[in-house]
This record gives sequence, C-alpha cells and structure tokens, in this order.
Amino acid sequence: MRTALSALGLLLAAPLTHAADASLALSNKTVAVDYTSQPIGQGLEMTAGFLHHSDNGNLGSFGLQASQQVNPGLAASVGGKLVFIQNDVKNAWALALGGQVDWAVPSVPQLHVGAHAWYAPGVTSFNGADNLHDIGASVSYRVLNNA
Repeated sequence: MRTALSALGLLLAAPLTHAADASLALSNKTVAVDYTSQPIGQGLEMTAGFLHHSDNGNLGSFGLQASQQVNPGLAASVGGKLVFIQNDVKNAWALALGGQVDWAVPSVPQLHVGAHAWYAPGVTSFNGADNLHDIGASVSYRVLNNA
C-alpha cells in the first residue's frame, strides 16, 4: 500500500515539474492547489485547481486559457473552465468564461498584484449551479525565483 501511495504521489507531482505556476494556499478550514502549465503553442495554457473547505465541500476546475504578456510587468489571459462543485447538498458543474490579470510592481518585481473573474450563466450551469460567479484578487510575494 505504501508503495502504491508513493507511486501515485510521484505520478501526480510529475506535471508540476513542468508547471509555469503552481500554488498551495492553506488556512484553518481551507486548502487550495492551483496549477498552470507552460504555454502550449502560441500562449495557450492549461489550468487545474482544487479547493477543499472542511464545512462547505469541494470545488475543482479544469480549463484552457490564452495568455499574453501585455508588457514586461503585465500579463493577461482569457478562456474557459469547467467547474465541479461537491458538497453535502448536491454535486453541480458549470462551464465558466472569464480571465485574469497579473501585474508585477515595477519597484519591487517580486511583488505581484492580480485579479480574476469567471462567470457561468444559467445556460452553462447544471445540476443546481445557477449563475456561478468567481471573482477574486490576490497579492503575492516571490521569496525565491524557483520556489
């Protein structure tokens, strides 16, 4: 059993070695993991994410987005993602469209400010997910270039 779990861990971690971005976020009740691939062709990226909240259930996503470096400090992307929601009440899913921006502060290039917005109207929301909205902002600081 231990060998199988080790092999599964290595199999799941292998794609992260080729990631353009991978993140892990923790709080007392939440763990979130996000992955963005290296560009595939002309700026197309694959994204995957998983969020677990101990009281409210799980949310997973898989998507494709077209990304572009607008200028040396600003990157933007637009695309779509399939979102899966699982909780005690029901399992739902939706196809959301949206995008995100990331800006590196010129005076402190390790400091990044970002925002994202994703929306799935009722017509692309299924099994009880109606008009899904995912809007957020972030501030991050890169301590090391490779970590």
